[in-house]
Amino acid sequence: MPRFAEAIVAVCHSRPLNLGHVGWGYELPNGQWNCGAVEGENWQGIFNGFWGRRVNNLDEVVATFGAMARHGAPYENIKLMRVDPDVIPNPAYADKVSAWVSRQPYQLINRNCMDSTYDILQAFAVGYTRGWLPKPEDHWIPNDFFHHLPAISTIPVQHRSDSEADFELEDVLGKVPDAVAERPPWRDPDDPQYLPTHHQKFRDQVRGRQSADK
Repeated sequence: MPRFAEAIVAVCHSRPLNLGHVGWGYELPNGQWNCGAVEGENWQGIFNGFWGRRVNNLDEVVATFGAMARHGAPYENIKLMRVDPDVIPNPAYADKVSAWVSRQPYQLINRNCMDSTYDILQAFAVGYTRGWLPKPEDHWIPNDFFHHLPAISTIPVQHRSDSEADFELEDVLGKVPDAVAERPPWRDPDDPQYLPTHHQKFRDQVRGRQSADK
């Protein structure tokens, strides 16, 4: 694994309802990449819309997200992040968390595209050269999450139809890294690392406003 391993977040700013939609990618020790996304409940017949693909390099990651427009899942931009030199990337753990994500039902709150992307890339690396991943409970909207990523560059995604990005949708639907699924500790309510859920935080804020209005 290169010392400066890399990861990406892909975004479609316009869907759904201009809130944004995101997917992930991370580099493997041999220079290949795993990439994917959770597109939503029952997308293309998959209960949570999970898809994944292993490709040879970053260019093929970009091409893959570009080609997803042909399958009703367009993407527009990619932010590239580089792992901090003091952090050891853990693609094997990211594979395990990706396998876990693939088994979770899609939920608009607490288990959406942003939550899944965060979980997988947080498992991959706890720090990047320009900071840490924004936590979903602090950035509820995917476009806002994407805006605050510690990126070193932004790559535009072109919708692809050429042979370089040619693959059958069946080749990526539900495709999970060959790993034993593992829930990350920050998703275990009994673990000290547990992250407050969006729903709980929203409910607490509403209660605070109601109390202030009394």
